[in-house]
Amino acid sequence: MDAFIIYQSCLNGSQSTTWSGHTVEIIKNIINSIFHNAINDSNISTFTNVIRKLVGHFGLFFISGIFTSLAIYYLLYENKLAHYYKILIMLPFGLSVAIITEVIQLSVPNRSGQLTDVLIDFAGYFTAIILVNLILLLIFYKKKTNKK
Repeated sequence: MDAFIIYQSCLNGSQSTTWSGHTVEIIKNIINSIFHNAINDSNISTFTNVIRKLVGHFGLFFISGIFTSLAIYYLLYENKLAHYYKILIMLPFGLSVAIITEVIQLSVPNRSGQLTDVLIDFAGYFTAIILVNLILLLIFYKKKTNKK
């Protein structure tokens, strides 16, 4: 997933717009099929920006956070590190990828690196890590209580 995210950050502005345009169009069509003409010429620009941030930043990093959480959890499964130490291992990785992708965009034509995008990226990553680890803790706790 992180390779895909880095690949996307290397695309120039028009290529990136094409990729996100497909996603925007699909979501727009779904919404407009439910709520007739909810997304139209007067609000398409705002809608596109929201979808780019929600799906392209928060969503992709959320998925990355899920995979990273599961990878670290199962790689360190036998290790006696507490769950919160595992989370401390995961966080710098997500933050690093968020920063790297925005720094890459500083040198790509028609793209710009944004601090707000780093924050949105990391928020998606952090949210996934917390949710996955809460679920894993609940599963771990349930297994532990069932053994007694």
